[in-house]
Amino acid sequence: VQPTNEIFRPARTQHKPRMSGPIQARVVGPAGHPIHTDQYGRIKVQMPYDLYGNNDEHSSCWVRVANAWAGNRFGAMHLPRVGQEVLVIGIHGDPDCLVATERVYNKMNLPPWVLPQMQALSGFASQELPDGE
Repeated sequence: VQPTNEIFRPARTQHKPRMSGPIQARVVGPAGHPIHTDQYGRIKVQMPYDLYGNNDEHSSCWVRVANAWAGNRFGAMHLPRVGQEVLVIGIHGDPDCLVATERVYNKMNLPPWVLPQMQALSGFASQELPDGE
C-alpha cells in the first residue's frame, strides 16, 4: 500500500547503457571556424546515430581529446580540426565520459602524401590555417 501523500517512484530496472567499443564521429564547430575548442582543449563531435544534430557547435557535449603527453601547462597539443573523423570511446564504457582517442583518414581527409607510392615515408605534415589564425 502506498500512502497518498508520497509520490510513487518505481525501482529502476534498466541499467545504464555502455559502449562496447569506439565510435566514429566527425569534429564539428561554428561555420567558418577550422578549429573549435574550449579552455581545456575539448572538442564537439557529430555522432553518426544522432538524427537531430546539425553538424555544428551544438551537436554534442564537450569531448576530451587524448594527447601523447599531458601535464599542468606542459605536454603535446594536436587539436582535431572541424571536419576530421575521430574515434570516440567512453571511459570504462560510460557514454557520459567521452574521449576522442584517434584521428583517422578517409576519402574526405586523405593522408598527407600519396599512398601506396610513398608508403615508406613517416612523419608529420601540418597545414596552415586560413588568415594565419
